[in-house]
Amino acid sequence: MQLFGLEIVVDTTNDYSVLTMIDKHKFMCKQKDAHTYICKFFTLPSTPVFSTNTLDFTFVPFFQKNNFYLKIGVKNHSQMRAFAKNLYEGYNKHLKKLQIAKKWVIISYKTKKLPFINTKPIKGLKFPIQIDNEFYLKAIDSNGNPIDYDTQTGDVIEYFRLLRLFNKNALSIDRIDDFIHAYPKSIFVPDVLYLKIKLLDQNDQTDECIKLASEWIKKYSVNEHLPEVLLILAKNYANEGMIEDATYVYERLFTQYQDSKYAYEGMIYLADELYSAGDNKRAFELYKQAFSNTKDVEVASLAASRIAQRYLDQGNIKESIKYYSKLFEANKDFLLKDIQHAYELANQLAQHKAYKLAIKIGAALLEKLKPDNDLYEPLLYRLASWTYTQHDIKATQKYVDLYLKKFPYGDFLEQIKALKDKILFQIDDANATIMLQRYDTILKKYDGDIAKKALQKKINLLFKLHRYKDILQIAKKTPDINKTIVVTSAKDIVIHDLKTHNCTEAINYYKEYNITLERKFDDSLYHCAYKVRAFDIASVVCNHYLLDPDDKVVLKWLKNKAYIYQAQNNYEKLALIIDDICSLQKSNCYDWRYKQFFAYYHLNKPKEFLALAAKLSKIDNIKNIDIFTKVVLYAISTKNTLLEYTYAKKILSLEQKYHTYIQSPFIDFAFVNAAKKLKKPKEAIKVLQHLVTLDIPQEAKARAYYMLASLTADIKYLKQCIKLKKSKTWMPLCKEALEVYK
Repeated sequence: MQLFGLEIVVDTTNDYSVLTMIDKHKFMCKQKDAHTYICKFFTLPSTPVFSTNTLDFTFVPFFQKNNFYLKIGVKNHSQMRAFAKNLYEGYNKHLKKLQIAKKWVIISYKTKKLPFINTKPIKGLKFPIQIDNEFYLKAIDSNGNPIDYDTQTGDVIEYFRLLRLFNKNALSIDRIDDFIHAYPKSIFVPDVLYLKIKLLDQNDQTDECIKLASEWIKKYSVNEHLPEVLLILAKNYANEGMIEDATYVYERLFTQYQDSKYAYEGMIYLADELYSAGDNKRAFELYKQAFSNTKDVEVASLAASRIAQRYLDQGNIKESIKYYSKLFEANKDFLLKDIQHAYELANQLAQHKAYKLAIKIGAALLEKLKPDNDLYEPLLYRLASWTYTQHDIKATQKYVDLYLKKFPYGDFLEQIKALKDKILFQIDDANATIMLQRYDTILKKYDGDIAKKALQKKINLLFKLHRYKDILQIAKKTPDINKTIVVTSAKDIVIHDLKTHNCTEAINYYKEYNITLERKFDDSLYHCAYKVRAFDIASVVCNHYLLDPDDKVVLKWLKNKAYIYQAQNNYEKLALIIDDICSLQKSNCYDWRYKQFFAYYHLNKPKEFLALAAKLSKIDNIKNIDIFTKVVLYAISTKNTLLEYTYAKKILSLEQKYHTYIQSPFIDFAFVNAAKKLKKPKEAIKVLQHLVTLDIPQEAKARAYYMLASLTADIKYLKQCIKLKKSKTWMPLCKEALEVYK
């Protein structure tokens, strides 16, 4: 950490911690008691300093008599030293004599004596010793033990042998135990024990794995493999039914190593336990959290496979297919890693009619298998069957031919032969073209029954190829052909056009061939008929539902009927049907009443539209501006000053509330004229004063200034008016009026 130029570094091992304080200015430190040190600084900090803690030390800053102090608390045994220079620059013989220095070190240790320091007196002869000025520091391992590079390198060689054996799945636990016995102090001991933990986990030696992993975690708490060992320990606790212990370790893994691949892998295994216990909701949350957040492809693949399988187990085929498809596209090797599982999965998907994904997985698996594999033959048969179900005749033909070649006496030979017979009658595009050419040749050469038979076969083939328009063209030239197939062809064209929103063609064929459609197409038929203004068809569709026992259904089709009346400008019927709509809807009927107002307005029924305007004025809606504007226009035309004043005022209020002035300046001038007639000059002045602040044409603004001058007899408005040079009518009037005042 950095404190106003003071650098504080804490290095921690299992047995001791070293606190190093370095500043560019000298400072003083003293021991207050066994667990407290006080350091005094001769410069004040330039920024605020706060208390903080580490594992073995506490830091509390304070001020006293204009001096800054740092109180350091130590939890264990400790010693403090000051250094005049760095150790590697020369050995200092007077370390304890320094009272002030730029560098102070406090060592905290759990043992009673300082580690690695021998304080026992040396027995034997003493000779003069010349201490040379060089001082050497050696590295320590992750456990705080010095590394001796002078020892032989047997452990290094042996460790890499063990690693190679492990990667080949050829390492035994006895071989690991031999290493530990031979090299108990080797720096590779933690890594070798880590390999042993993995082997115990792989061999399902749960008790031994839990014991060794627990000891390893306590002893090697800063090892890079710690997250993985935590995961192994949690899994084995769960396997033993020790759920509380497993949960505790999982939580530690998630908290301390939240972004590691092992944390997300741990979420998946914990989710497995929760799913088995019936907590499906929490399990899916963890699966999806791991899937969404991990950056590791294998972990994401594992999460996706779990989510997909759980959805499949629950019968949610749509979601299952979504996740299996993502997994297949991103990492299909993961899906095919377990051949038996991949085969069973493809079968499961096919049973749920998810043939496309089943075929993808099956085809990829077939490429991976050799013909002598037990799964190859049944998979080949199923691929032939699935592709036929999907009408992929070419693929079916490929798998059928491959089966007959590989397994001429196979277990599924009869089924394959039956499938082959079926596809013989399936005509692909290339063969169909040839057949149509043959039929045309026969029709040119022959008459009578032969020609009729050829024509019928041609029509049947065209129908099978969904070439319905060609059939209708033939029907126009040959009236005596089968009417059923003609109407069916026209109906299929209409259905296809409705689905693709080709409305003009759909309605034309619907009318021409007098098509009758099932009720499931009514929505599409209504919208297409409405779109092309075939209101007679749209209206008939609506009528099917107006007596339905379900009020929601009736309401939907009443509204659709109202749209027709609106499009036809049939205001009389529109006004009437809106009463029925609002009677059923009961609330939130403003938009329909809005339409009803304009229907009455177009019908010139002032009694009805004025009553409706009064009712709608109680609802706060910006669209009321449109309604009130029509009322004002009506009031002006009938010279109803009070009505004009009332609704113009309502519009001005709405404009100011919503900060939109779509009817200004017209409505402002209407209000002013009405207010003047009603002897309300102050209100007129207020509206005009606001109007001139708006961005309106100069002609209108000049008029407003002129009216203000007239109402107030204040020439300042005339002076503002004459500045509006673009005004051709009111600015000259202002100028003339100003001359009169002069």
